[in-house]
Amino acid sequence: MFVSVSGYIIPLSQLPRRAMAMNETHEKSEFLISYLWVASMIARPILGWLADRPLISCVHLNNVLVLLAGVISLFSPYYDNYGALGFYAAVFGFFTGNFWFSFFNWLLLIFIKNVCLFAFYLC
Repeated sequence: MFVSVSGYIIPLSQLPRRAMAMNETHEKSEFLISYLWVASMIARPILGWLADRPLISCVHLNNVLVLLAGVISLFSPYYDNYGALGFYAAVFGFFTGNFWFSFFNWLLLIFIKNVCLFAFYLC
């Protein structure tokens, strides 16, 4: 679980550093995080709507989006200008928009399952 969460957090800290290494200003490099979060905000209702469709499994949708985020991250060494980093931030944010709500729902389900099992054994 820790490895999965760190895969989402590492680009948040490394994108501005990467842009500053390409001689971008501090303000401009920090703006990449805004691209990522705005794309994530746009993706959440779209992906939620897709996940509610009966033909699409939430788990499969999550797995495909995580795979696509990983694939685009594999090519991140080739993003050598600010525009390419902005594109990467937006697409990565879109693909990982499902993670935050699926992660917390998953934790809630585990918590409820364990509490209900514990309460059942007490009765």
